[in-house]
Amino acid sequence: MEVVGLTPTQRRVLVELALTGASDADIGASLGMATKTVKTHMTMLRLWLGLDNRTQLAIYAWRAALEQHHIVVPDCLLPACRALEGSE
Repeated sequence: MEVVGLTPTQRRVLVELALTGASDADIGASLGMATKTVKTHMTMLRLWLGLDNRTQLAIYAWRAALEQHHIVVPDCLLPACRALEGSE
């Protein structure tokens, strides 16, 4: 996934969240970093992208990956995505 302006580590954290939905501790274990470091990356990603929560961050990551591969999300799924974006 290529999201302009992110560091390689931020991209790895974002991809791990999108692919697995894992907790910060699990992402840290998978990537060999402390949970606090993952939390810092998550916070910085949300602030930089203007998102409110990790659900929105995961949806953002999926959409970015889909767009990169020119995959169009069917209209029937968009209401579900919008509903999730508002969740905590």
